Amino acid sequence: MSETHARGRWSPKTATVSKLTVALLVVVAMGASVPVFAGSAAAAGTTDIEVSPATVETTTGTTQTFTVTVPDASDGVSAYDIDASVADPAVAEITSIDDQTGLDSTNINTDIAADGSTANIEAFGANEPAGSVEVVAVTVELAAPGSTTLDVTVNALGDNTQAVNPYTIADVTEPTIDVSDVAVGLEPTSQSATVGDTQTYDIVAESVSDGLGFYDLTVTSTDATVGSITDDSSVNAPVGEVTPADDNSSAQFGGVYDASESPDSPVTLGTVTVAAEAAGDTDLTLEITDIADSNGDSYTVTQGPDAGLTVTAADDGGDGTDGGDDGTDGDDGTDGTDGDDGTDGDDDETVASSGGGGGGGGGGTASAEYRVADLSPQTIEVQQGESIAVTATVESDSMLSSAQDVELRVAGEPVSTQEVSLSLLDTTATVEFSDVPLEEVAAGEYEFGVYTDDGEATGTLTVTAPADADSAEEDETAGEETDAAADDTDTAADDTDAADETDDSTPGFGALIALVAVLLATGLLARRE
Repeated sequence: MSETHARGRWSPKTATVSKLTVALLVVVAMGASVPVFAGSAAAAGTTDIEVSPATVETTTGTTQTFTVTVPDASDGVSAYDIDASVADPAVAEITSIDDQTGLDSTNINTDIAADGSTANIEAFGANEPAGSVEVVAVTVELAAPGSTTLDVTVNALGDNTQAVNPYTIADVTEPTIDVSDVAVGLEPTSQSATVGDTQTYDIVAESVSDGLGFYDLTVTSTDATVGSITDDSSVNAPVGEVTPADDNSSAQFGGVYDASESPDSPVTLGTVTVAAEAAGDTDLTLEITDIADSNGDSYTVTQGPDAGLTVTAADDGGDGTDGGDDGTDGDDGTDGTDGDDGTDGDDDETVASSGGGGGGGGGGTASAEYRVADLSPQTIEVQQGESIAVTATVESDSMLSSAQDVELRVAGEPVSTQEVSLSLLDTTATVEFSDVPLEEVAAGEYEFGVYTDDGEATGTLTVTAPADADSAEEDETAGEETDAAADDTDTAADDTDAADETDDSTPGFGALIALVAVLLATGLLARRE
């Protein structure tokens, strides 16, 4: 909110004003007498100052005029002293400040800074009656993309009485100005249709100063049950495509231009065809994803205006019961049902119930196809509980921007997910899944891969048991072998004991006894011979 302030002449905030002295200063350069306020007078009423429009969205190279109005001049207006300034003169600069009360130029003095950042106007002798009074018009030229404000300060405002009493200013509107390179909107902004009919809207780009390289945008019907966007919608570019949503509530438009043959502004980017589904109203809204010049540099964009469609019920051709003469004889006089079908008037009721394919309630989105390639590595061997790292390339040749979830799966189960966005400028992306743990995956061989909604790239994953598990198994096997050896040793010991028992069971039959027995036997044999 701007505040009023004194400039060495008169302030409407003077608390004890009883009289206003009007001093006429001779401006030699103008060759005219221009009045300036001085002294004090009885205060007039209190009023706001309105500066309109309050918000401006426009493009570079255009101009915008703001009107300064006293909405409640209870005693009219006869004189004023007003400053105007822009917060950022690089975005918008003041080119003129003009009286709106019809005064002769000899009663007006204006001054504009060289850089267009500030301007002042002083005027005296207006004869504006009580009510709403337009006093000044300020024109600015929009020089560059960006945002700024127009600030208006009322230094003095005198009523239309003989005393020229000063008003007290309560509030002053501060307009905002948003400037972009181009504006994209729908034309016409409002149409009507009967159920079963279609209407078309052009998508138009204004102020395309540096040509066109490409664009990507979406048009949405806020109530597709009333008006649905059809497959007949088209782009007006050498290369392009339209992708309607499954429920026909929206459509995505993309186009590419030859840089050497960029069209001049304004440019019709495409045409939206809307089918009238049911009686009611729907709005068509624009969402600009990107629009670039012939060098591929993105423009700043003002979106709009949007558009609307009013759909009325079809005329049923009467009461829908007679169709033909009386709906009972038809041509052959036997079926009593045809005579132009006799049940639907001119078939409008049938169209009303089925035309256009049904909107479906809105909310659908168009999507591009995402393919997967360059899986690396394609063969992985890890121990159970270790992590894996996988990369792949996701690509799309669509001219429309979209996003999809990309999953890393093992044995068909997702183990990690990333969202990937692709557009006309970024048609490929490398997806990296790093340090993905496999604690829950048992030892074995599996298929793994990177998956999108439209494709996949797969490889082979081998998960082995941990090293400590192998050692434990070996220890267990060695233990079993040790136990078996111990059992064998026990068995041998048992056999030895058994042999000892056998030797002990033949009294006097030892090694020496056996030797003596052999010798004796030999002697006996020799003696017999």
